Amino acid sequence: MKHTLTLFILSLFTVLGSAAEPLELNVRTFGAKGDGSTDDTDAFHSAIAEGAKLKLPVRVPQGSYVITQPLALNAQRLTGEPNASFGADMMVLPTLIVRSESGTAIRLGEGATVDGLQIHCAWPGGSPGEKAAPAIELAGPCTRIHAMRIISPWVGIGWDGKSITSRTTIENILLGSVHKKGVHIGNNFDVTVLRNIEVFSPDVPRFAQEGIGFHLQKCDDIRLSDCFVISAHTGYLFDEEKPGVTNHGTWGTLVNCSSDDITGVSVDIVGEHKLTFSAGSHLSHHLGLRVREKGAVVAMNGVWIQCSSAPTIQVEGGRSIAVTGCTLDRRHESFGAPAVMIGGGEIVSITGNAIDSQGTGLHLRPGCERLVYSSNAVRFKGQAVTDESGGKGRFVLQGNAEAPITPKTPEAAPPAKQ
Repeated sequence: MKHTLTLFILSLFTVLGSAAEPLELNVRTFGAKGDGSTDDTDAFHSAIAEGAKLKLPVRVPQGSYVITQPLALNAQRLTGEPNASFGADMMVLPTLIVRSESGTAIRLGEGATVDGLQIHCAWPGGSPGEKAAPAIELAGPCTRIHAMRIISPWVGIGWDGKSITSRTTIENILLGSVHKKGVHIGNNFDVTVLRNIEVFSPDVPRFAQEGIGFHLQKCDDIRLSDCFVISAHTGYLFDEEKPGVTNHGTWGTLVNCSSDDITGVSVDIVGEHKLTFSAGSHLSHHLGLRVREKGAVVAMNGVWIQCSSAPTIQVEGGRSIAVTGCTLDRRHESFGAPAVMIGGGEIVSITGNAIDSQGTGLHLRPGCERLVYSSNAVRFKGQAVTDESGGKGRFVLQGNAEAPITPKTPEAAPPAKQ
């Protein structure tokens, strides 16, 4: 009995002793004011340094904190209110106000995490310069960004251009009033997850002229799901890290990813990428899916693409392209573009789609080696197929249910009442 009592007392002291140890550090303890005017950079640096030393996360309570230099994190966590509504228009997240020419608030090294914060880039003069940097810079592998709201960045979340960024997880993010790019990732040699990210920038004219929602370069097994881009020039761009240098590109999947109010190209694939698209919708004032240069392998299923002045699908290159079970809608009769244009690709299959075109259904140009275009339900204006391929290539065009668009007959006026 005495032995048991002794063990109980020792256990109690152990529990009480560990409870007295801090579980996290608070930036206000290190002098941060959070009043929207005081420069809190030094307080954050001190808290982060102490957190790294003690292996403790750093808490940012409610407030508006002015930051004038990037905050570097390595194998540690900077956290605000990760369970708050990151997409709310009202101020519900602790805010970092970035007042610097670079525009970078946080630099994430290996194993670093940031969550539950808003970043607002307050540019000198009201707009960024041409050499601005990402609001959150990826400078190492195995990083995590969660429940964040980033306002007015040059680039919202971006690769530093040299570091390996493998096993990055970015989820539940709202990027608003973006100037150049929403998310830019490259040099990634392992699984990276991008989930529930919205790039929303209808109030920045420059983004509509040249902005990119998601820019992906050399990513192995990247997984995008439930992502959305609105009012960009390009929704999703896949290209090489260096123009003209083949690095076997990006491979991975996009599930239920969408874009709207795109002025240029919804999905642009340039080079040796291997990509699978499933579900989602892409609405563009110009072009839908474009595949360029050699080597791409693309499989698209169950996607709705609607375009105004250019094709929904335009194949200019690639190794193997398969589009099936999609809804391809080329709207607006004032433009003459076809719904599908094939002028390249080694093996192309367009089968089992619903194609509704205010122009030609399919237009063939020189460059495609083998094409199967069959089992599509096609409504067109003008001609079902136009062929300018010059007889080069092997094509199978059969089994399509094709019919021209019938002009609507004006309704007769109702008889006048007696």
